[in-house]
Amino acid sequence: SSFSEERRAEIGILLSYVLEVVISQRLVLGKDGKLYPATEIMLGSEAVKNLIRDNKTHMLDNIISTSAQMGMVSIEKSLADLVNKGLVDSSEAMKYTTKPEILRRLLKE
Repeated sequence: SSFSEERRAEIGILLSYVLEVVISQRLVLGKDGKLYPATEIMLGSEAVKNLIRDNKTHMLDNIISTSAQMGMVSIEKSLADLVNKGLVDSSEAMKYTTKPEILRRLLKE
């Protein structure tokens, strides 16, 4: 959305050629008052590059969540790991997701 409609296709193509990895991190308040990183990792796989090139970025979450064997990690998986390890309260983790139903499913509770 940073580019005009006319330039988006061109920018998407250029980005798809150079993309290697995207790492996003959110610091989540733990039960002990410390901050813990919840990290999302998206690798520049061919599937990711094709979605970007085809302007289907709304489907990237699906690729991330089904590509754990490649090293990709969704924010929901990372948050669930923090909760399941007892570091973060589930209600705190819920503040950092846009997909609470997926996070609930990943929690052991």
